[in-house]
Amino acid sequence: SMIIDFNYFKQNVSLNSQGLRDKDYSEKKLNETRILALGDSFLFGAVWDVNQVFIKVFERELNKNNKNKEYSVVNTGVSGYGSYEEKEFLKRDGSQFNPDVAIYFFYLNDIESDLGAPQAVVLDNGCAVSKSSLNLSYFSAQRLTNWLVSHSRAYVFFRFIMINENSWLRNSLYYLRNFLVDLNLTTPPALQYKILLSHYDEETSLGWNATLSNIKEMNVFSKNNNLKFLVIFIPMKFQVYDSLWEDYKKRNKIGNSTYDFKKTAKILNELSEQNNFRFIDLTPLIRNKIIKENITEPIYYEGDAHFNIIGNELVGKVLHDELKEDFK
Repeated sequence: SMIIDFNYFKQNVSLNSQGLRDKDYSEKKLNETRILALGDSFLFGAVWDVNQVFIKVFERELNKNNKNKEYSVVNTGVSGYGSYEEKEFLKRDGSQFNPDVAIYFFYLNDIESDLGAPQAVVLDNGCAVSKSSLNLSYFSAQRLTNWLVSHSRAYVFFRFIMINENSWLRNSLYYLRNFLVDLNLTTPPALQYKILLSHYDEETSLGWNATLSNIKEMNVFSKNNNLKFLVIFIPMKFQVYDSLWEDYKKRNKIGNSTYDFKKTAKILNELSEQNNFRFIDLTPLIRNKIIKENITEPIYYEGDAHFNIIGNELVGKVLHDELKEDFK
């Protein structure tokens, strides 16, 4: 057991005897339905208690007012995992939990994980942005930045407090960067996840092919072992909050045709129809829940890409609303 202290949250992390951030699982009860949840850091949970993670909220919602059945959602999430690792876990270790259902939770960095590409990012308003898109090509500013972060408390205070809180200063720096872009002294900004682009390069296409192949293999394995298989898409901040995306585009001079936020879900949905498994895009469901319940608090951490406690609670209930008929 250990405590991990981040800028915006702390995690009390302990693993069970099976190496998972969950309780120990023994032999399955006769009235028990087990759901194997496959995913990355969203499942591992950027929260203090693992029971605050959205799949555990989903588990509690399934068990409410249910006297005849028991539902267990096994959290196999590991930070940094992609579809390859999750596929291998399902095939190699999944049987020890005797599951009835396997759910693969897809996030945008899965294709980078499957390609083995480095995940070098910074955060812009809590959204992942490629470091390379922020570096001046004229000189190595990132080396200086890294050194200052490691050696200067004054710089860290200036960067993470003054710049984030002083919108005038922050916007002035964006204007300066855009001016340098116009002079071709630096490259335009870009979101980390290239699968959000309207048009893919060769590397992104290769990554997609690897991920889609892994999903198909998980589906075949599930069918061969009498498991119901689902794929669920977890959205990033920009996909949930239009205001964040509009602000980002305005500050960085990004055109509407550069990115296509619906393309990823469309590809996964087409795969599900071709291979006969269920696909759920959480994006519209989360957006509708926020509007319907007039939720004004953010559901992601301010300086991080993951769900906060409010977000985990909301997403767990969204999952239950969408899947409760499947588990009657």
